Amino acid sequence: MPFKINLRLLNIFLFIGGIAVLCVELAIDITGYLGTSHSTPFQLLAWDIDSPSKLICVILASCGAATFFFMARRYDAIRKSKEDQYLASLIMFTMLYQGLGCVFELYYTFFKSDLYGFAKVVGRYYFPLEIVSAVIFTIVAFDVFLFPSLEHESRDRQSKLLFTMNIIATIIGVLMVFFLYISNIDTKVIIGVTGFSIYIVIVIVVIITCVRIFRLSSTISEPSNKRAVQIMGIQLLILMVALILFMLSEAGDFISIGGETVTVLRAIKDGLYFALANLYWYSFIKPATAKKIEASS
Repeated sequence: MPFKINLRLLNIFLFIGGIAVLCVELAIDITGYLGTSHSTPFQLLAWDIDSPSKLICVILASCGAATFFFMARRYDAIRKSKEDQYLASLIMFTMLYQGLGCVFELYYTFFKSDLYGFAKVVGRYYFPLEIVSAVIFTIVAFDVFLFPSLEHESRDRQSKLLFTMNIIATIIGVLMVFFLYISNIDTKVIIGVTGFSIYIVIVIVVIITCVRIFRLSSTISEPSNKRAVQIMGIQLLILMVALILFMLSEAGDFISIGGETVTVLRAIKDGLYFALANLYWYSFIKPATAKKIEASS
C-alpha cells in the first residue's frame, strides 16, 4: 500500500479535537448559563434514562465498549510479535476507536446537564471515532483482499482514494459534533451532504470487498482459514448495516424521524457493534493465536 496512515498523528488529531470540542462547549454554555436566571440548583450531570430503549442503548453500548477493549488488549500481544506491525496496528486501533465511541455514546445517552452541550455535544464525539473506525477497518479489508489483485496504477489510485477518504471523514466527524451550535442551515446541509457522501463511498467499498471476500473463501480448502475469512466478510456486512443505521439516526432532524425511533435505531446499531466486537475473536485473534502455537510446536 503506497500510502500509510500515520496513527500517531491521527491519535493526536483525535485527542486535540476532543479537547477543542470540550473547550468550545464550555465557553459557549457557561456564558449562556450565567447570562440567564434559574429556579433550580445547578446540575453538571444527571441521569437521563427516560425510556426502555435508552436503557437498552446504555446496556448494549457498555457491553460493546468492554468487548472492544478486551479484544484490543488480547490482539495487542499478537501485534507486538509481528515484524511488520502496520496492518496489525490498524486492526487494534479500529477496536480501540470503536470502544471509545461506545463510551462516548454511553455518556451521551446516559447523562444530561444544565450545560446542555456538556453531555449532548461532548458526548457526540462518538461521531469521528465511529467514522474513523469504520474507514480503517475497510482499509484493512481492502488492503488484504483487493489490493493484491490490482495493477500498480489502479492500486495507487485506490490507495489515494482511501487515504483521502479517511482524512475527510475524520474532519467531517469532528465538525458534525458542533451541529447544535451551527445556526446557518446551509452550512449544516453542506457538512451533512459531504458526510453522507463519504458514508455512501464507504458502504460501496464495503460491498465490493464483501463480494471479494466471500468469493475468496470458496477457494480456501483449510477449514480454519476459510472460517476466518468468512467471518471477516460477515463483520463487513454488519459494519455496512451499522453505518446505514448510524446515518439514519444522526439525520433524524433532517428527515423527520421521531426521537424514540432514533433511540431504537441507535439501540439496534449498538447491538450490531457488540456482535462485531465479539467476531474479532474469530476473524483475527483466534487464527493468529493458532498459527503462533503451530509455529512454536
